[in-house]
Amino acid sequence: MTAQTRQRRKWLPAAVLLAVGALIGAGSLVGVTEAVRLSSTEEFCTSACHSMQWATEAHQRSVHYSNSLGLRASCADCHLPYRSRHPAALEYLELIAHKMRIGVRDTFMEARGAIATRELWEQERPRLSQQVERWFVAGRSTSCQQCHDLKAFGGDYSEMTRMVHAELVDADTVNCVRCHKHVGHVYEKASTAGGADAAPAVERNAGR
Repeated sequence: MTAQTRQRRKWLPAAVLLAVGALIGAGSLVGVTEAVRLSSTEEFCTSACHSMQWATEAHQRSVHYSNSLGLRASCADCHLPYRSRHPAALEYLELIAHKMRIGVRDTFMEARGAIATRELWEQERPRLSQQVERWFVAGRSTSCQQCHDLKAFGGDYSEMTRMVHAELVDADTVNCVRCHKHVGHVYEKASTAGGADAAPAVERNAGR
């Protein structure tokens, strides 16, 4: 056996381990990416959890679901960080962490049956709405701004819109939900818990 052959045999196990590791890593990356994609679809969000049926119905009555422009904002467009569309490497890891955290929480609530009936859902809806609004505010409503760029308002037909939003362009806190509460979900009936969360009938087809 020559010295060259012995050298090759010496590195063969390491090369095999490296190749196997690369295949496992690539397979894991593909698997995670596909899981993120599938769990971000509207089909998954509206069917994986039975308790989401009432939120789904409310979404289908909203201007985000059907409008004169033919544009539709899905669950992931609003309820995931805006960078989920074109995330950088570290942002993608943050997106995965966010989905894992929310997934564990929602799975736990579903297992408990916390909103398993319409009555329970209506009782919990004000609290859940406030929770979602706090998330929007904490993120400076960035999921809204992936479609509605505050700096892009202008032109003959949106000058008033630009003026109304001008002070928010560089503001530290942006709360789109405060004024546009029912663009994503329109509930036909008032919450059993009462309060301002119920959408008045005039807003069912409102565009803003």
